[in-house]
Amino acid sequence: RRAQEAVQAKLSESRLLRSFDHWAKAFEMESSSFFASRILGRSKLKRILLRWKQHTNFRAGFATQVVKTLQNLELQRLQRSFDAWKQRPHLRHLAAGMWLLRRKTW
Repeated sequence: RRAQEAVQAKLSESRLLRSFDHWAKAFEMESSSFFASRILGRSKLKRILLRWKQHTNFRAGFATQVVKTLQNLELQRLQRSFDAWKQRPHLRHLAAGMWLLRRKTW
C-alpha cells in the first residue's frame, strides 16, 4: 500500500513537473518571440527612419538646386534683356549712319 502511494505521489509529481516544463517552454518561446519581434520592429523602424531622412535630404537638396537654377535662368534672362537694351541705341546709331550715308550719295 505504501509503495502504491509512493508510486502515485511520484506520478503526480512527474506530471506536475512535465506540465510545468511544458508551460516554461511555451512561456520561453512566447517571450523570446515577443522580444525578437520588438528588436526586429526597432531595427525596421531605424531603417525606415534612415530611408526617410535620406529621402527628405535628397528632396531638400533637389529643391535648392531647382531654386538656384531658376534664379540663374532669371539672371541670364535679365542680362540678355539689358544687353539687348544697350545694343538697341547702337543699332539705331548704325542705321541712322547708314541712311545718312545713302542720302548723301543720292
